[in-house]
Amino acid sequence: MNIDKNYLIYLEEKYKDAYYINTDPLKYVYLFQNEQDKEIIALIVALFAYGNIKAMFRFLDHLILFLSPSPYKRLIEFNEKMELNLYYRFQDRQDIKYIFLVFKEILKYKDHYIFKNLFYKEPKNKEINIYEYIDIFINNINKIIPKKY
Repeated sequence: MNIDKNYLIYLEEKYKDAYYINTDPLKYVYLFQNEQDKEIIALIVALFAYGNIKAMFRFLDHLILFLSPSPYKRLIEFNEKMELNLYYRFQDRQDIKYIFLVFKEILKYKDHYIFKNLFYKEPKNKEINIYEYIDIFINNINKIIPKKY
């Protein structure tokens, strides 16, 4: 799927209005100031941005409380022995624990404390193939995370 870069800019301008943000899971990103925290929350929220909107926001509220005040620091300190009472639809407590442990591994990896470095690629033209970015991200993640996760 090729997406015109100008169209993405148009959509960003249109929907960044405060009117829309309260109906979008990205509202949680704006709770944080630090770039690392924002990036982590954006990716985690994207993983759970499906299903009934009320149920999703209820879960994400609990998730944000668990990860606050700094998702980056919370994930760096996270370990397998920590009790986690978070679950959402198809992901049980253990699944979410593994998600956090994978994020921790990524955050520990040299030069990738900022996630965008894992899938950044300068487009050759104004067309962006979203599937190329996804493939780059997956390939880079697979190089970093331990196989048990």
